[in-house]
Amino acid sequence: MLEGMVVVRSNCTVTFERDIATIETDKGGKVHIRLNAPLTILVLGDCRVQGELSGRVSVVVRGTVRIVGDILYLANGAPLYITEKAVDTRGNASLAIVAQGDILYDQKGEDLTVCGALVSVYGSIHPAFSRRAGKLTIFGTRICARRPWRRRKRIGFAKAVYIADPAILNSPPPLLPKVTLPCFFAYQVASPESGR
Repeated sequence: MLEGMVVVRSNCTVTFERDIATIETDKGGKVHIRLNAPLTILVLGDCRVQGELSGRVSVVVRGTVRIVGDILYLANGAPLYITEKAVDTRGNASLAIVAQGDILYDQKGEDLTVCGALVSVYGSIHPAFSRRAGKLTIFGTRICARRPWRRRKRIGFAKAVYIADPAILNSPPPLLPKVTLPCFFAYQVASPESGR
């Protein structure tokens, strides 16, 4: 179900601040949108994304996406606490970033945490910088046409942690399907009786 849509006709930056999405175009335009209903942001150029969100959002980009800072879900007003083994709480936030081109990690800091489904339709998902970085944490999923990478020839992230987000199946962002997992049950294969 598509409840709200914003079309941006130029390159832009999308910054999430709790329940507000701020879209600032490279041409100087700026708009603030409250995330009180699912929102789809369609960008007809390239896009930079960062911030902390508490809503359900899909950012669909014709060009390339640069993740320029952490993208975190908020639960009860605080960012999720993500470790290699678990996530302590889970709010109702969900994010999909869908790009026709590449999705690039382009943060300035040492570590990067990204919550959401990252989909590169024709490209790849990889760092955009030529330096060494610390840890990449993905809470969600990555889907891309060309093989993603986090480190090549000692450039990129030294360590990566990938944690699937099972809640995105039941509360997906706009344009992603709600998935019902099949139920499996145990059964036993009977062997033919010997001697017959």
